[in-house]
Amino acid sequence: MCINSCKAFVGPNADLEECDICDEKRFDQKGKARKQYITLPYLPRIRMMYATGTAPTYLAERTIRAQETWFSEDEHRFKDWPEGNLHHQFVQEGMFSDPRHDALMLSADGTKVVEKRNVNAWVILLSSMNSPPGEHFRRKETFVSTIIPGPRNPIDMDSFLWPVMEESACAARGFWIWDGGKKEWFLWKAWLVAACADQPGSSKMSKMTGTTGAAACRMCKMKANYLPSKAKQQVGGYYPLRTVGKDLNKRNAQRPDEYRAQDVCSTLLRDDDTYGDDLDRLNSCLTQETLRKARRDTGVIGRPLLAFSAAFTHPFFFPSDMFHLFGMNLPQLLWQVFTNPVAGDPLQLIDDQQQLFGELVQEAASGLPSTFSSAAPRDPYRYSHSHYKMHEWSSVVYQYFLPFLFSIGAPVKVVSMIGHLISGIRLAVPDAGCTFDQLAVMQQHFFAVVRAWEDLFIRDDVELLSRSTISVHYLLHVSQCALSYGSMRVTSQARCEREIGLAKRSMRSYKSPFVNMANNAVRREHLRLLNYVLQDETADDGTEQVTRHVLKVRLTTSHVDLSPRQEQQEKDLVLKLGRDGKIPNPPPPIIRRGKVLTPSGASIRGSRTESPSARQACHFAYRNADGEGYSYGRALHFICFDNGTVDSSEAAIETDDAYALFSPLVNTQIAQEIIRGTWS
Repeated sequence: MCINSCKAFVGPNADLEECDICDEKRFDQKGKARKQYITLPYLPRIRMMYATGTAPTYLAERTIRAQETWFSEDEHRFKDWPEGNLHHQFVQEGMFSDPRHDALMLSADGTKVVEKRNVNAWVILLSSMNSPPGEHFRRKETFVSTIIPGPRNPIDMDSFLWPVMEESACAARGFWIWDGGKKEWFLWKAWLVAACADQPGSSKMSKMTGTTGAAACRMCKMKANYLPSKAKQQVGGYYPLRTVGKDLNKRNAQRPDEYRAQDVCSTLLRDDDTYGDDLDRLNSCLTQETLRKARRDTGVIGRPLLAFSAAFTHPFFFPSDMFHLFGMNLPQLLWQVFTNPVAGDPLQLIDDQQQLFGELVQEAASGLPSTFSSAAPRDPYRYSHSHYKMHEWSSVVYQYFLPFLFSIGAPVKVVSMIGHLISGIRLAVPDAGCTFDQLAVMQQHFFAVVRAWEDLFIRDDVELLSRSTISVHYLLHVSQCALSYGSMRVTSQARCEREIGLAKRSMRSYKSPFVNMANNAVRREHLRLLNYVLQDETADDGTEQVTRHVLKVRLTTSHVDLSPRQEQQEKDLVLKLGRDGKIPNPPPPIIRRGKVLTPSGASIRGSRTESPSARQACHFAYRNADGEGYSYGRALHFICFDNGTVDSSEAAIETDDAYALFSPLVNTQIAQEIIRGTWS
């Protein structure tokens, strides 16, 4: 590869002696390549999986189910790739005819390998859609395909992707694989169905202009709205529905006075036909001037190498990055606008309110369930400009900010806008999936957010046009992406960010960081193949498997004592269980513990055992007795009874009948899906 990371000398560049971008020599005086990158083949993993009979069947099973429910709007749920419209179309076209065929998704991201040093790298992953949603992001499912060393970002990304596409093209035609489970040879096929990256990375792979073009959106052909001509030189435009300052810049002449949100998601949507027309226009250009104008107008720079995938379809082959959109771009924009208001803004958080909010976030941190975030957010007032992380922005904006707005009496329209945003995001990334009707509701939520944002914080003011970023515009397309991919989670860049973080953590030497990363990737893949041979599929999985309730943590004098009222409540609970016939009368001896593991995998601690310095895990939701809706409780401790089938001397006790002594949340009020109440 080029020593400046411009391109790779493979495929059509294999015979080059020097880089045609920077003119650097390919070889040193001894004829040795001055720089190399690593790419690993995916096929050995597939061969080993089928040879050992450990290949999953998830994709085939979910595909059959999805095809059966596709025309039932009430029954079909969009939860994963097999339920999405793209996969449905591929199946209708005759792809995935064998249950052993696979769908692969590519993810790419650049990173600084060593902080405070100019050591960068790009990591390209391949992920199989043949595993459940909960498995997609586990490291054992991740395949590191390519690692590209810096110091600069790749310019010709296609050249680095050539080996990946070469193997992908062969996989689309098929490899003969031995199936050890069925004792037969079969033609295994796989298709590259999408390529995920953040906005800059996606522009490199898709050969779209990104924000520098007049049609920067990857999904639709909405034209950019530019600042007045007398303003300082701007590279990119902005994307409000209503055109602002149309007569102040001649480039705004292509925009109508107002776009309808419905049109942005229908008549303006890019498709294979419009993409072909754009490429034809580029190919017909005879001068560099007309080519630059065509690229700027269409938003298309050229045809990418990835377009040769048999599953390529425009624009959905290059998904919007939900991970950065929801986790960074939107929260940062909201915080920036709300904390740096201008005259006329309906919400103006003064310094005292910002400081108060930061203090409340810090105080509430211990009560944030670890299932929501592995780490609590820092005070945004103090640290929002100091490498504030995605999980912190998500917690602050989507979990704490709306209740805070209620508490300070924020304008109803602003509260409603934030409520629509949170409701839309919850529908976009639900654990249980969503229906066709919920997709429509999601779209209406995001439409409402975009309209309210323009009405309240742009107000047709040219000076505020910069607030109408491409990130806000992408909200209009979220429901279409969820429909196409089956779930917005499928395309999340979290898998790439997580693998990069783990790769950094596993480095043992910073003298040659790229070599260290490459060796670790090869070593992990070798170990993965050995796991298939040894049938050790749980080697990387530290999850505790529970089939019954497990009570743990003996209560001692170091734990908080029960109050007299709580002691009486426990006695009343035992008497009620006896009256209901759930335990013998008189009751057996009570066994008390401070923690329970449920068969669903949840772990709940009693508040009596909580440490002030630790994250709380005593709050839980439970289904109401009538089966309708949920209520909420704060556990004190857990009990079971010594009926002769358990050993009370054991630290951990398995039982089918466990009970919680808890305080319910009462006097509840619900607004904008925020539940407020008091503990009884």
